Amino acid sequence: GVELVCYAAVVNAARTQEQMLEKTDEALILVREWMMKNRQKLAADKTTAILLNNKRKVNHITFQIGNTTCRPEETVKYLGITVDRGMTMSRHIAEACQKGVRTIKSLSALMPNVRGRTANKRRVLAMATQSIVPYRAPIWAAAINIKTCRNRLEKTQRTMALRICFAYRTVSADAVLVLAGLIPFRLLARR
Repeated sequence: GVELVCYAAVVNAARTQEQMLEKTDEALILVREWMMKNRQKLAADKTTAILLNNKRKVNHITFQIGNTTCRPEETVKYLGITVDRGMTMSRHIAEACQKGVRTIKSLSALMPNVRGRTANKRRVLAMATQSIVPYRAPIWAAAINIKTCRNRLEKTQRTMALRICFAYRTVSADAVLVLAGLIPFRLLARR
């Protein structure tokens, strides 16, 4: 009932809390034994756990990895994706947008709105942000149906498009994206 997936991830789908704890502990013992046999060392202090359910909070669950106790967290970063308990991906989108905004601000210093670089040079610089935000989009594309995630993505891309077009901040998002020649993140994620 326990499966090892990709990069050292233990996935356990159990019906009861007792089954989950029992199966996970057995799997962790097997992983630890395999690593010792193959002269590998498990970094128990870096090991994280997450319960993927949106129903209730469970604080008293702990997992033993050698001498270290691991408690489930609200979010886990796994291969560049921030996974939250409800699998909404809203935390990942928020972090990606924050990273994109930081990049836009850095690039804004290079391209002031008055007498700055040409629109073509601005578009090339903006592609740095255009590649940061939609990272792993096939995984979080369903989160676009959540209004706050959609708005956050639109706001980030709108700021970038305003910089490309030398536009004022009163220009609508749709208009400035057309002028900048950018495909909206919500369409890029679905593609």
